[in-house]
Amino acid sequence: MDTLDERVSYLEGRVKEHSRSVGELRELILAVDQRVTAVDQRVTALDQKMDRRFDALEQRVDRRFEAIEARFSTVITIQMTTLLTIAAGLIGIIGTMLHR
Repeated sequence: MDTLDERVSYLEGRVKEHSRSVGELRELILAVDQRVTAVDQRVTALDQKMDRRFDALEQRVDRRFEAIEARFSTVITIQMTTLLTIAAGLIGIIGTMLHR
C-alpha cells in the first residue's frame, strides 16, 4: 500500500493535470467564441449588403412598372380618342344619311 505522501503527491499531480486541461478548454472555448463572433459579424455584414441590394432592385422594378403604367395610360388615351373619333364620324355619317 502506498504511503500518505505518495497518495497526496499522486492527487496533486492529477489536480495539476485537471487544472491544465481546464485551462486548455478555457482557451479553446475563447477561440471558438472569437470565431463565432467573427462569423456573426460577417453574416451581419452580408445581411446588410443583401438588404441594400434588394432595396436597390425593388426601386428599379418599381421605376420600370411606373414607366409601363405611364405607357399603358398613353396607349389607352390614344385608343379612347380614336374610338370616340370613329364613333363621332359614324354618327355624323348616319345623321347625314337620315336627313336625305
